[in-house]
Amino acid sequence: MGYIDPNETEVFPGTRGVRETDRALLVMLADGEEKWIPKSVIHDDSEVYEPHDEGELVVKAWFAEKEDMNPGKQRLAAKAPKPTRWSNAPAPRFEGDVQRAKGEGLSIDNLPQWSRKK
Repeated sequence: MGYIDPNETEVFPGTRGVRETDRALLVMLADGEEKWIPKSVIHDDSEVYEPHDEGELVVKAWFAEKEDMNPGKQRLAAKAPKPTRWSNAPAPRFEGDVQRAKGEGLSIDNLPQWSRKK
């Protein structure tokens, strides 16, 4: 671990606040990993300060390195398509895919009972 400027920050997009204590905030990162973040390392530019906040988490760089947090990995996870409500269907990537699915009559209501996720 080399020298890191104490004012340097790292940005983690797609983060959501889950719960908090007096001194720390539990967040869910874009890849689904949960981490406790001390409130003292959350930067003023952060959009995530408390439970139910969503957006970019900005923390001091030394803390991100110490905790082996990878902002590049989180950026990729934040951009990944979200899964659909169908168990085995891929997420629609283009408007044409959505229209085609509607044209084929696919919906959560007409899937066999065994294929629905509970």
